[in-house]
Amino acid sequence: VIPKDGEFFVPGKTVAQLLGAKATFYKTSKILDIQYQENELVFRSGTNVVYDNNVKTPLPASSFYLNEELYVPISVITNGLGYVVEWQEDNQMFLCQLLIK
Repeated sequence: VIPKDGEFFVPGKTVAQLLGAKATFYKTSKILDIQYQENELVFRSGTNVVYDNNVKTPLPASSFYLNEELYVPISVITNGLGYVVEWQEDNQMFLCQLLIK
């Protein structure tokens, strides 16, 4: 987890896969495509937008490429996949819970 610009950034592909999503990273274009059930998120390094089910949506801060991973705000990736995320100070960890539909 990397704190930056008032957000917590996480490696998008890794977190998506941990949440059960299919994630494909295109290294040349630095685009991350995440699919989970009927949800799709598309991030591109250096931009402050995400395509959430083909709807261009602003990000709170720009995604970035580091150490072979695209880092995205944890709140955006979890919410986009139907989860709510909570920081647990006592355990020093994030807790992701699936929203009931």
